[in-house]
Amino acid sequence: RIKLSSIVFFIIVIFGFFLLLQKKYRKVSIPYAIATTGFTAMIFELILIFSFQIFYGYIFYEIGLLITTFMGGMAAGGMAITSRFGRIHKEVRLFKALEIAIIVFSLSLFLLFYYLDFIFSFSSIYIHILFLFLLLLSGFLTGIEFPLANRIYLRGGSSLNSEVTSIEWSVGLLYSLDLVGGCIGGIIGGLILLPILGLLAGSIMLAVLKFSSLLLLMTFPER
Repeated sequence: RIKLSSIVFFIIVIFGFFLLLQKKYRKVSIPYAIATTGFTAMIFELILIFSFQIFYGYIFYEIGLLITTFMGGMAAGGMAITSRFGRIHKEVRLFKALEIAIIVFSLSLFLLFYYLDFIFSFSSIYIHILFLFLLLLSGFLTGIEFPLANRIYLRGGSSLNSEVTSIEWSVGLLYSLDLVGGCIGGIIGGLILLPILGLLAGSIMLAVLKFSSLLLLMTFPER
């Protein structure tokens, strides 16, 4: 049986590895953050879909709406941040703030599931709206990070191979890691972690994971 403490220990080991790697490759915190965000985004979606099924007893009738709402949130987040690039001067600080927001969102899900009986007392339509809002918000928060990470990674100058990072390299690397994180989240999270850990422990796991990426980002110089 997998315990939350074992998952936390594994996250600490991964964090320690990337912390050592950071000494040689100073921008590694950005790819790490994007990979963990891809993982977290997928788990957010699964957690909310699973909990929706707990409330309503079915998901097939509205699975399209749930997924569309989440993807719409991601698209809105990406468009919102790219339209404001000209007015953003402290990208790294904003990126750290987004990491904190994702951590807070994870803990908010924990509180939601902890007070599940209280949530059941509300009308079905309000619960329905709440889930759509949470899916939209989770997609929005995670969708903001990818364009911002690319901007930071490009502006960071030389990194992995002592060469100036090209747009192709930055987008290709970060997009691949985002997809890998989402793939791992979908397979391991959906088949192993959430069924075993449950929704409460799963939410805490995400908060710990994103806290590790936030700590690693603290070593990234603000410009």
